[in-house]
Amino acid sequence: MDAKERQALEAALRGLSAEQLEQVHDKAKETLRDLEDLNSAFPATQEFLQARGLTNVRQLDKQGMAELRTHLEGILQGLCKAKA
Repeated sequence: MDAKERQALEAALRGLSAEQLEQVHDKAKETLRDLEDLNSAFPATQEFLQARGLTNVRQLDKQGMAELRTHLEGILQGLCKAKA
């Protein structure tokens, strides 16, 4: 998130009650879990996770996420070269 996006988010959240902020936070966490589940279902991600005995990207630490990103970028580069 860049500075401009952060400012827009902070402006949007200003004035919300504690209860409303908690609802926004809970919805954001739920959305993130959904995205993690979708990412974990992607075949190339499944292959990466299974090789490490894992089932969901939530189980990866920061280093594991970086390795997954590198793995997926490599696959994408290979696909792009194959189409060229």
